[in-house]
Amino acid sequence: MAQGNNKAYMSNPENYLMNHDINRNPGPGYAVAAGGAIPIPSPGPSNIDLVPPPGPGPAGVVQIQDYNSNQHGYGAKPIRAYWLEAKPNKSIRIILGNAANYFFTYNFTGCLFTAFFDNLHQLFVEHTNDIAHAGLIAARLKVVSAMSVNGPIRVLTPIPWPPGLPLSPLHNHNIVHYPVVAYAWVIGGRVGAGAPGGWRFKYKLSTAPAIVQVL
Repeated sequence: MAQGNNKAYMSNPENYLMNHDINRNPGPGYAVAAGGAIPIPSPGPSNIDLVPPPGPGPAGVVQIQDYNSNQHGYGAKPIRAYWLEAKPNKSIRIILGNAANYFFTYNFTGCLFTAFFDNLHQLFVEHTNDIAHAGLIAARLKVVSAMSVNGPIRVLTPIPWPPGLPLSPLHNHNIVHYPVVAYAWVIGGRVGAGAPGGWRFKYKLSTAPAIVQVL
């Protein structure tokens, strides 16, 4: 069912993201592809399938699905990846290790993405949804601020970094504020030495869909 999308993604994730919107839910007006409602195993590595929604619609939209729930032709292969779930008004986090080379999460429509180390030097990624506007995102930024002493942090936030909220000068951090009117996509790849925890994250905004930047 992936129709070559898995192979194309693994060949060049950045180029693929530049030309595709990678969503767990395909969005309003799209039918959900077969298998699209089946949960994706998490937090451990999962077999991911990138599947175009059925029916007419703009080119370049693909849905993240559980590969093992779909039928495939000879030679098809899954994307072995960590999957980070998202739930309304919650922060969901997982640990990224070396059991897979790719990372996916839900697309962002006002949510917060953070990557940070704990005091055991484990790399966490977190997806925070605050659809109720109850201050959860600001609260999570305070936690990430405290964690910045353990290693470099990566943040894609719908609210500006709060003035006066400290960051450890021991590491190089990257904080990107994106407008709530924009959609955002984040992917990750394990690249070995030279990146935090061996992982590098990249993002794309709907306001600049042809540009993929390092987070």
